[in-house]
Amino acid sequence: MAGLEKSSWSRALRIRNQTVREMLSEMLGTFVLTLFSVAAGAQYTLSHQQNASFLALNVANGFGVTLAIYSCGGVSGGCVNPAISLTMCLTGRLPWKRYPFHVIGQICGAFIAACLVYGVYHEAIDMYDGGNRYVTGKEATAGIFCFFPQDYLSAEGGFLDSIVGTGMLVLSSLAVIDTRNMNPSPGFSAFPVGVAVMVIGNTFGMNSGYPINPARDLGPRIFITIAGWGREAFR
Repeated sequence: MAGLEKSSWSRALRIRNQTVREMLSEMLGTFVLTLFSVAAGAQYTLSHQQNASFLALNVANGFGVTLAIYSCGGVSGGCVNPAISLTMCLTGRLPWKRYPFHVIGQICGAFIAACLVYGVYHEAIDMYDGGNRYVTGKEATAGIFCFFPQDYLSAEGGFLDSIVGTGMLVLSSLAVIDTRNMNPSPGFSAFPVGVAVMVIGNTFGMNSGYPINPARDLGPRIFITIAGWGREAFR
């Protein structure tokens, strides 16, 4: 009887609309990715690089992507990145009508993750910056949540940096899922994508922190704008 009741609840709560399922799936996956990425940045910055290194930061980002894909890949394919979702549309693997819902889910997941990390680390942030939220300078903490260019980087250089990093991620992802290539098993494909993110971070992370995921950047950027850092976060 209890099993039957549980089954009835499961059927009642089940979401049958595939578009909604994919949107929620991408929200969950991007939440996982952003949570580990932002938390790694918080530990790296707030400990004055004592509790983490740049290598450890990239490792956390890479494995965060792997775990994110495992979290949602069975429902939505585990894009967890508007650039990857766009690539799936361009290659016919994802219907264009679902693309906006992928992006909405991804941005919302990243925003929620930034909120949670702030809740966990807000006391450490207060200790680091004295309660004054800075986007730039020695006590800046905005870089925990999203990406900012180095002072020497021009707009053209930043554009090229983002294009190269994102292009290598897309190329690596397509190589992994191409059934006419080496064709790894679906259960293994998340791992090499995470490795690709680690490699990109270790080779293209100096200029601006390799902003290769628009949702992972935009969701937390919106959060810090309303959480005390102000509109300077978008300048």
